[in-house]
Amino acid sequence: MQSVSSARFVTLPLTRRKHELLNELLEQFVASVNFCVQRCLEHEVTARWLTPRCLQRMEIAL
Repeated sequence: MQSVSSARFVTLPLTRRKHELLNELLEQFVASVNFCVQRCLEHEVTARWLTPRCLQRMEIAL
C-alpha cells in the first residue's frame, strides 16, 4: 500500500464547460456550509450537536 505522500494523483483535463460546472457546484457547496455554520452560530449550536437532523429542525424553525 502506498502512502499518501508517495501516491500519484491523476487529474484529467477538463473542458472549459466542465470546469465552470465544477466551480459552480463548489461555490454552491461552500454557500451551503456557510449558511449552516451561520445558523448554528445564531442559535449557539456547538459542533457536538451539529447533526443533519438538528440543522433540518433549525431550518424549519426559521
